[in-house]
Amino acid sequence: MAGDQKQDIDPELLQACPQVGTVETEIVPNNFVYDLGKYSKTAIVSGDINMDGANRAANTIVFRDSSDNRDVFLSIASGGGDPIAARSVIDAIDETPNQVVARITGQASSAAALIGVYADVVFASQNARMVLHPPYVSRIDSNHVSLKDFREYAAFLEEGIEFSVEIYKAAHSSITEGCARHFARDKTDVTLTAELALRVGFVDAVLLDYEWMRVRKGEAPKLNTGDNSAHQEVVPVASP
Repeated sequence: MAGDQKQDIDPELLQACPQVGTVETEIVPNNFVYDLGKYSKTAIVSGDINMDGANRAANTIVFRDSSDNRDVFLSIASGGGDPIAARSVIDAIDETPNQVVARITGQASSAAALIGVYADVVFASQNARMVLHPPYVSRIDSNHVSLKDFREYAAFLEEGIEFSVEIYKAAHSSITEGCARHFARDKTDVTLTAELALRVGFVDAVLLDYEWMRVRKGEAPKLNTGDNSAHQEVVPVASP
């Protein structure tokens, strides 16, 4: 059975999100369902996020068979991309009555991180990483941009910050306004291991291997994937 990831915690992160240092975790049987046939459907967010790919994922999530209440599986492995495109996937997660279960492999960064943390249940592979940062404009040519343009850019970025704050706060009840703003405004880039993402509240379970996962104590995710796995309960077997 894989153990806890040992690492130093950034003092600024600890100050902004004190739950990182106090949350208790435990190892429980892995209840992630690897059989795609057990989900109602599968959506994918991978590579560079653009409107075409995001709309495909969003449509997969939101259009449904009303008689099928099984979970939707959302696979995420992306370094980010267009934040406006990412919103279409977030909107779809809001709109579907089915629970959306995300699995993060490799990385979920920038716009992909926003999508990932907003899923109803979030699993992360043990070696996955999340990179979070405030919204930004990649390039402004000051020779051709007026003061009015700069103000419009600033307003766009402020709106993006507030949107990110609300997304981060929705991930877990322990995430305060100050904690959310640490990622959405205060820091340029924050890289979180799967373990740290669990402790912050962005991830519900870290997949240690095929048999075991680490969760916040008493908060093992519940799934609805058909057969006898509906809202499956898991029993703790070890503490860190």
